[in-house]
Amino acid sequence: MKGKPAVRNVVVCCAGFACACGWLLLIDGNALQAYRDWSPDVAWYCYIPPVIATLSLVMVNLLDLSYVNPDMWEDSRRIAVARLWLGFWFFMHVAAIVSAISISAVVLFDCVDSSFAGTAVLLSPLLIFVGSMLFICARMIKVEEEFLA
Repeated sequence: MKGKPAVRNVVVCCAGFACACGWLLLIDGNALQAYRDWSPDVAWYCYIPPVIATLSLVMVNLLDLSYVNPDMWEDSRRIAVARLWLGFWFFMHVAAIVSAISISAVVLFDCVDSSFAGTAVLLSPLLIFVGSMLFICARMIKVEEEFLA
């Protein structure tokens, strides 16, 4: 897929914005929950899914995508290891989303005043996952040589 550098930059900005919105929602949801309950305690377990999702975002995007190409003439073990790496970290993305669903269910049923905290816990890893996919899409856009000069 070929495109201009501006298209790639817009996709990267959208990915970063999605990740930042995920973390902002989570922090704002926890702050609102602590404010409404009049307790200074922060629900530490609500931060586990976004931390796992952010770590997965970094680890998925560390891998060079040319290693996953099936028509490479290189070592097949390298391709297998690259696919295992991506598979494991995408599984961690899914695990973060599933744990966010369970935590948000507990927060939603526990909280009477506001359901924003539970929704924020659920949306945070989802937005980070969307950001991860956008980063991968941005890395797949090849910038044409004439635009680099």
